[in-house]
Amino acid sequence: YSCYLRISEISARAGYAPIMSQFRQDPHSGIWYFHVPFSKSGKARNIAISKALLAGLVDYRRYLRLSDLPNINDQHPIFVRHKAAAHGREPGVINANLGIRHIRDEIDKLINLAADNAAKDGFEHDSQLMRKLSAHNIRHTGITHDININRRPLSHVQADAGHESIDTTSQYLHTTQTERHQSAFNKPLNHLAEIK
Repeated sequence: YSCYLRISEISARAGYAPIMSQFRQDPHSGIWYFHVPFSKSGKARNIAISKALLAGLVDYRRYLRLSDLPNINDQHPIFVRHKAAAHGREPGVINANLGIRHIRDEIDKLINLAADNAAKDGFEHDSQLMRKLSAHNIRHTGITHDININRRPLSHVQADAGHESIDTTSQYLHTTQTERHQSAFNKPLNHLAEIK
């Protein structure tokens, strides 16, 4: 959600295993980011990390009994299985990277759990809508929230999302007629008149 990762960027596949050292700190600025070595377009990108996500990473790493933050040599998988697989990729190995299918299944379980809770609380319509969500919807939701709620600049979201074109990122803009009116209401006709 927070990094708008594609499921292929966070799950193991032939030739790629996401590891903790992809969380990196710039040695000059101290800013943390998540490094994607190759994305959908085949290009690498660095995704800005919020302080809330960094705090969540510390909690997660403590749960895994790791140091609070990774270093550049940390080869520990980001998402691991806790039981050895009988077959498939890395059979018999515990703490192996999760593949696309397994991560998708885990996300589907969380979505269904949230939908069940919404239904119990009387939000049946919301529950039905939630059951239609997929892992990819989480990426779209993160992008939409960062543009429309967190007010991040489009160019920043474009870079973090890995969009080739700002037009793709612009599709996530959602404004009402009232918001458009409010933003235009005090707009001057002649900017030069203010300079005297």
